[in-house]
Amino acid sequence: MLRTRRLSRKYGLKPLERKLDQERQLARKFWADRPLEAYYEEIQPQTGLLIERLSQIEFNSIFEFGCNVGRNLYWIRKEYADVAVLGMDINESAIERGKDLFEFSGQELKVGDEEDLARLPTDGFDIVFTVSVLDHLPEIGATLNELLRIAAKRVMLLELVLPGDGLRLSDEIWPFSYSHNYTRAFNKLALKAIQERSVVLGEGPLSHYCLYELEPQ
Repeated sequence: MLRTRRLSRKYGLKPLERKLDQERQLARKFWADRPLEAYYEEIQPQTGLLIERLSQIEFNSIFEFGCNVGRNLYWIRKEYADVAVLGMDINESAIERGKDLFEFSGQELKVGDEEDLARLPTDGFDIVFTVSVLDHLPEIGATLNELLRIAAKRVMLLELVLPGDGLRLSDEIWPFSYSHNYTRAFNKLALKAIQERSVVLGEGPLSHYCLYELEPQ
């Protein structure tokens, strides 16, 4: 309880001050318009972690929701050259940069948000994954359900985990970022993570990540 209060104060966690639909629209606009950063183009620890976990699974296709420029998919494709990849991100500039920088085709990187997931086929990809994407959505239930629908074998979620459910972090720390209770979200869908591990990706909020692995039903 003391740790929960300490983290809540440290990251300024508080309930939404707007209606959910308004918050959702503002968050979409923020992330769609966010300027590109070199961080998203350079290999990061989470990329290596994903490749390590993928080595334990047989797969022929993989989809990343919230891919930014497609850095993770680029390194995955280098490791697994014959695997079909698709990345989707709300930021059009990031998608265009990824096509240029990593030589992805228009069929491999596409612009889209959580509402566009409905266009993807059921069991369309063996593996579906996110890296710090659900923590940019004020509500995750419908999106999580779509990711599970699209995945044939495994859903991998590497996400920020802080106290509370649907609380917003202070804008001074991370704008339009939210805490979610993933265990509660999984329970609502009658799911349980088959793998769960804490991950430190850096300092501050980056030290509070968790990798969840789910098997679609």
